[in-house]
Amino acid sequence: MAWGQVTKFTQRIDMRKAKIEKLYEAHKNMIYSRALSFNRTSGHMVEDLVSVGNMKFMEAVESFDEAGKTEFGSWLYTVLTNGLSYYCKRIDVPDLDPDLEVIDHRSEWNPVSRLIWKETLQDLSEEAKEIVCILLSGPGELLDITGGEAPRMIRGKLKRHLLSQPHWSWGKVYDAFREIKQAI
Repeated sequence: MAWGQVTKFTQRIDMRKAKIEKLYEAHKNMIYSRALSFNRTSGHMVEDLVSVGNMKFMEAVESFDEAGKTEFGSWLYTVLTNGLSYYCKRIDVPDLDPDLEVIDHRSEWNPVSRLIWKETLQDLSEEAKEIVCILLSGPGELLDITGGEAPRMIRGKLKRHLLSQPHWSWGKVYDAFREIKQAI
């Protein structure tokens, strides 16, 4: 590549960068507004939603058809809404009941909580105890969980794992899940 070609190439990159920065300045309030809207409806942190929104902004810039009839703002709004919806559906935020005592899993168990769990586990069937042991002993390696899965995906992986064992059937799996749910 000749020096003149390199100069023209860097000028085109600088012009594109300036154009993207101008678009971002014109639409950053929309990104923040959509993030706030999804924060109110989903409970996800605003900072996380703004980050997703910024990534979706870059996707919108790359996929926007300037020759089409759609304006960039309309295109960005659609891309943002779809991207944030997908993010919020993919990552569950647990509903916390304000009346429930939240136990920090990083803290040490106190004797009362150990006794409550021991009594609860003693009353369970052997199948239910096996499921609880899998879940409490770190199901990541056994069920191939990466950490970003929704609870229903983890339940599905656990069910498939159990059904691969010879002594499990659909009936036993559902009965054990129901028993655990009632006990907790």
